[in-house]
Amino acid sequence: MYFGIDIGHNCPPYDTGAVSGPHREDVLANLVGELVISKLKERSHKAVSVTPRSASSVNSSLRQRARKANWLRVDYFVSIHFNAAGSRSANGSEVFIYNYHSSARSLAQDVLDKIVSLGFRNRKVKAKSFAVLRYTNMPAILVECCFLTSDKDMRLFNAEKMATAIVDGLVGEEEKEGILGVLKVKTNTIAKPSTDQSSSINSDELYDLGIGEYKAELLADEEGHYEVKLEQKIGQRKIHYIYSQQAEFIPGGKSGTLKVKVDTVAKPSTEQSSSINPEELYDVEVGEYKAKLLAEEDLHYQVEFEQAIGQFKIHYIYSLHAEFIPDGKPGVLRVKTNTVAKPSTEQSSSIKSQELYDLEVGEYKAKFLASEEGHYKVELEQEIGDRKVHYIYSQHAEFIPE
Repeated sequence: MYFGIDIGHNCPPYDTGAVSGPHREDVLANLVGELVISKLKERSHKAVSVTPRSASSVNSSLRQRARKANWLRVDYFVSIHFNAAGSRSANGSEVFIYNYHSSARSLAQDVLDKIVSLGFRNRKVKAKSFAVLRYTNMPAILVECCFLTSDKDMRLFNAEKMATAIVDGLVGEEEKEGILGVLKVKTNTIAKPSTDQSSSINSDELYDLGIGEYKAELLADEEGHYEVKLEQKIGQRKIHYIYSQQAEFIPGGKSGTLKVKVDTVAKPSTEQSSSINPEELYDVEVGEYKAKLLAEEDLHYQVEFEQAIGQFKIHYIYSLHAEFIPDGKPGVLRVKTNTVAKPSTEQSSSIKSQELYDLEVGEYKAKFLASEEGHYKVELEQEIGDRKVHYIYSQHAEFIPE
């Protein structure tokens, strides 16, 4: 796409922006505008400034911007400004279109949504007959990033983040490469749109996050916060900042089976059971459990069970009491009693006889694929019948990893 970026004002001496203390609209608009152009180009879009260098009047400055965009035949016109008001309590972000029938309305909403996600108050998409919107031939929007007269907005404002939000609204969010895993919230906390103090953020942008485990993607770890993309939306967003002191991000691990060899205890940490609140300890009986191995530390497996034990899926298990067998792990299938190799976990009586193969006592080189419904799913090195992959009753055999 081809964008004409109008960096608001910046055409002295007649067309200059608002000033409030150290904050100058010309400077702020130029910072954001140049970043927007640069970021659009980085994402393989075409972008050009349509801001004039000189003009004989404000009206001339405005007409030149529209005229240049029309002459270049850009696909979209985006004018970047900062608001100002006599009252320092006025704050927030808004985006203007020519009228509510404008083809730019959805684009304006997308841009505003991204800016508001940074924590700014939502002042809505509005219609107004600004000259640059009136004289342009293509879909056109005018962005009032925030109020330079608002201490609250200026504390929240960051040119880099503002430009990214605008670009994300214009062309879609750039996918971040994150780490899949689980966000374990240890105490009730708040999900925020940025790392700013909660007191500096509009209350509408703050969401309560209760104790629990949430599937998420870790995007960044910065300024005492996790930036995470949750699998399920909280409020209007999936991306939130969470205090890292009140939560723990646990990267997703290797899938497999936890083979518990002796009755044991599932714990929330590697501490001695005697040091842990008894309400946080859960009995785990001998058996095989589908799980993901997240870590091995201090003679414990940290695993995420497929089915919750107690309130949580993530627990620490003594590694002396259990063995984790990753899916695909090579080893030996030791058959302890003559049995049947099946194509599924169904009862043998429900399976066609030609799909069943006798498997005698002995040892067979194999890959462990899964543990399902009282069966080992294994890939044998040598075919039996016309298959290598079979289901074997786990009571009749034992898988010994290499």
